[in-house]
Amino acid sequence: MGIVSPSQYWHLMSYCDSVDGEKVFGRSIVCGELIFWMAEVSEVVPEGELRELLERIIASKDNAASGYDRKKWNKEIQKICFDRIVAEVERYD
Repeated sequence: MGIVSPSQYWHLMSYCDSVDGEKVFGRSIVCGELIFWMAEVSEVVPEGELRELLERIIASKDNAASGYDRKKWNKEIQKICFDRIVAEVERYD
């Protein structure tokens, strides 16, 4: 087997392979980068809205000594994107 270069797709598939197939993909998923990526590739959040969110996250880094507040922004990404992703997935279920 070759070397796997981790990506958000790899991250999602690794997660899915590691859980019970009956388990609901729920709000326990808190990785902002993964949720942001899913919103981006599924196009359920308009590009301009994602760009604005990204710019707010980047700008917040200037106000934090050790970088951005990961917990805060993971929650914000989830709030903006998660339900839209779920609605899109359920359309195919």
